[in-house]
Amino acid sequence: MSERKKKQSTLSILKHINVRLKVDVTARKEIFMMRPKKPRRKTLYLIIGKDYVIEALNFHLLKSDDIIPQNNRNKPRKYGDQVILVIGGIDPELCKRTVWYDPIMDRWHFGPELITSRPSAGLATVKDNLVFAVGGTVNYWSSRSVDMLDLSSESPCWKPTVQMLNERQCFGVGVINDNLYAVGGFNSNGGGLNSAEVFDYKTQKWCMVSSMATRRSGLGVGVLNNLLYAVGGHVNWNSSTDALDTVECYHPSLDTWKPVAKMCVRRTGAGVGVLDGVLPLNYK
Repeated sequence: MSERKKKQSTLSILKHINVRLKVDVTARKEIFMMRPKKPRRKTLYLIIGKDYVIEALNFHLLKSDDIIPQNNRNKPRKYGDQVILVIGGIDPELCKRTVWYDPIMDRWHFGPELITSRPSAGLATVKDNLVFAVGGTVNYWSSRSVDMLDLSSESPCWKPTVQMLNERQCFGVGVINDNLYAVGGFNSNGGGLNSAEVFDYKTQKWCMVSSMATRRSGLGVGVLNNLLYAVGGHVNWNSSTDALDTVECYHPSLDTWKPVAKMCVRRTGAGVGVLDGVLPLNYK
């Protein structure tokens, strides 16, 4: 497309777009709101900032047979938009990568790389904008180290923060009231762990809490109603034949673990989530 035709096409689109500037006097922020008078599709756009205005404009300039561009952003959208963040894995060469999924755009994006490769790490979010990459394997050894990513900063990057008290890999993490729990796993000696510790973001300190009744590596951890559930796993780190069907529940106010109903099958490496007040499990 020639430069002249591009300008004509752009002017044509801008004629059909109503742009308003709304100033928030208290926050002193400028918010651009764009609304097509005659939208091509029944689509709702939430556009915040110059980059997203340009993105929307470029989208409308596309011909029907053009491919929609895949933009590589390193910062998830702000203002309450929720994304899925993924780190780690098994391959040491790929484990420094951070990727995130934008459900609004239905696209995956690359994020800032981790400081070091971190297979078998735990990942948790505190205060909705602080992401912690905890423990795992660093240089082939179980690690105590913790890195943090502040998604609210202008240039998000991973930074080291307070280390755990124990080396852990293949463990579980959960967050209750902005307190980050690290549960079970195993250490560089190959010893399975039944211990648990908690990081208080306010005091910036890790503290040990009561230990589970059973050593668990490759366990799943979920939080429901401010209670922490340690699900399945196996006792010996180098064996998956001793998978567990037992579940323990931690009460933070009592600092105690209590057994709850067993699962129907034994599971190790299970994924745990919360849906409508229950803990559905997905075998890995």
